[in-house]
Amino acid sequence: MSVDDERGAAWDVSGGAARPPGPVQDLSMPRTVLTVLFALTAVVTAASAGAYANRASVVSDAAGASPEADPLASTVAVDADRLTQADDLVVLGMWGYTVAALALAIFFIIWQYRHARNAKLLGSRSALGPGWAIGGWFIPLANLVLPVRQLWTASRSSNPGGRGAGIVVAWWVAFVAAILIDRTAAQLGVDGPRDDLTVGDLANADWLAAAGEIVFTAAAVLGLIMVRRLTDAQGAALAGRPGGAVPPAPPPPPPAS
Repeated sequence: MSVDDERGAAWDVSGGAARPPGPVQDLSMPRTVLTVLFALTAVVTAASAGAYANRASVVSDAAGASPEADPLASTVAVDADRLTQADDLVVLGMWGYTVAALALAIFFIIWQYRHARNAKLLGSRSALGPGWAIGGWFIPLANLVLPVRQLWTASRSSNPGGRGAGIVVAWWVAFVAAILIDRTAAQLGVDGPRDDLTVGDLANADWLAAAGEIVFTAAAVLGLIMVRRLTDAQGAALAGRPGGAVPPAPPPPPPAS
């Protein structure tokens, strides 16, 4: 029994009585929606990477032979139309990602919660139960660990050998890496604390942001694969239970005396 299993057993306050199993949670709808949303996010972030790279190129051209020039100086040769267009594409990509990410977050939490509920039907005794599939996302700093830990431990219940799914770790590493790269790029650019930015600094920040968007694209592809793989594995495990995927009815109450 693992540490998580022992914690789960310790938190069982049912007095030793077996709790009736809840109904199997349907994952087919969120699986389909997440497949579409992850694919859409991958397309949006790939396009956003191109937009950042394009703006970096335009800014670099504006700097010309003076990469240390003040970006606000009138001596910097800037093609206003080209720069405005490049900036508009970046903003469009940011809005597209924001909309896709919000929709993705909602359906992913729904899917993760249902996946956690089904994991309990398969015998999961992890302390990070269904409640943590939701709450873990909203605890600052801890949300870098709790969601992936909960999902990984829940995936063990679908594996006859009790092993967690490696795709969960791969997806999370890519996702967190993309966030860190994106935050670093923002700090190096206009959102950072420096007041002596040069045109070259802005171009470098955009190149780094483009790299971050590429990693976001990889994370979206891994997320799509993960959701489909974990859903299918859990469905097979539920179907292999005695009685199939539908939980048995609870025993009838004792006759009235």
